[in-house]
Amino acid sequence: MMLLFLEDVKTLLGIKDNSKDQTIDALIPVGIGHLEKELGYEITEVMDEADDPLLKFIVSKLIELYLKEIGLDSKSVTRVSKSFTLEIPDYLLQMLAPYKNGVSNTKKVRFY
Repeated sequence: MMLLFLEDVKTLLGIKDNSKDQTIDALIPVGIGHLEKELGYEITEVMDEADDPLLKFIVSKLIELYLKEIGLDSKSVTRVSKSFTLEIPDYLLQMLAPYKNGVSNTKKVRFY
């Protein structure tokens, strides 16, 4: 599993208080699972990606989406009705592109 802790998420999102600690702690494995599903492989502790700062940032942004109404897809004014999307925003998907082949392309060297 990816090495991501409560303090990492709070630092990346600029959260200073402890009011959402339990929720964030519960959402860390959800965010990692969402990321792994999108990548198509599980991130293990022995992989370079396990401690990758960009992937930590992406999971933190997913947690932020879960915490806020940023993922709000539609809202009705006449009655209380909200629907949310769990799709990863395009800007985060673009950041994931180098990781899509199972191993980060950022650390590969090719000799010709």
